[in-house]
Amino acid sequence: MSKKVPAGINMLKVVISNIVVFAVIFGIIGTILKYTLGFENFMDSFIYFLIFGEALNLFEIVIDLVWWRNTSRIRFSFIPEKEMYQNPKKHVDSFLRGIPSFALSALLAACILCILP
Repeated sequence: MSKKVPAGINMLKVVISNIVVFAVIFGIIGTILKYTLGFENFMDSFIYFLIFGEALNLFEIVIDLVWWRNTSRIRFSFIPEKEMYQNPKKHVDSFLRGIPSFALSALLAACILCILP
């Protein structure tokens, strides 16, 4: 598996791919729930997805900081240095990068829902 992991990670590509993936996921969820939740306009959709995305981001950092970085049973075989993901700064940085990423995803999903009939 270590041969499949790239040596250097381009953070711009990671952020853009996360924005696109979550915009598509939010768009699908929004299309299904558009009339159930009563998205009347752009702001209704945007605020719903912003809260949903940031709650997901908050849940992820809690899981990372409380459980994931402290567990000894689960290790990636291609990351022999456990300090790499046990460092809380990495998780906090990821959380902070997630805030604008989820905001942009919410913006794109709200735009998609405004276009749909």
